Amino acid sequence: LQYNEVTDYLLNQYFSRIIDLCGNIFPALYFYFIHSISYIKENKIFVEFPELLDLNFVNSFKSDYYLVLTSIFIHESLTLNEISTLNNISLEDSWIILNYLIEKKILLSNTIEKKCFYYINPIVNRPLSSILAKKNYLYF
Repeated sequence: LQYNEVTDYLLNQYFSRIIDLCGNIFPALYFYFIHSISYIKENKIFVEFPELLDLNFVNSFKSDYYLVLTSIFIHESLTLNEISTLNNISLEDSWIILNYLIEKKILLSNTIEKKCFYYINPIVNRPLSSILAKKNYLYF
């Protein structure tokens, strides 16, 4: 691309795609942008579109998976013990569900002061909330 075409390209191709995916949810936009950076060289930032997730498989989850996702949506982040207690699911079953959701990149985890917190991947926040609302697990 020529230098004068870069701005139009970024606005029309890259940022419009991010906004379509994430809406106007700033943390999701920021998260998406940060994960788009492939490398930085000589004061230039090189971005690539991160892998987009197809969430069609979420429509066939068992109710325990929806309950876990809904409780994390409501509380923003939860520990394994909190998820188990809130949803009345054993620790083992909760752990299995959480690991599956992390493997599928629906959830992310972060350890703070030796506690592991699970939260919704900001990139899937908007489409996942729509699925949960359609299934009557979330009400807006």
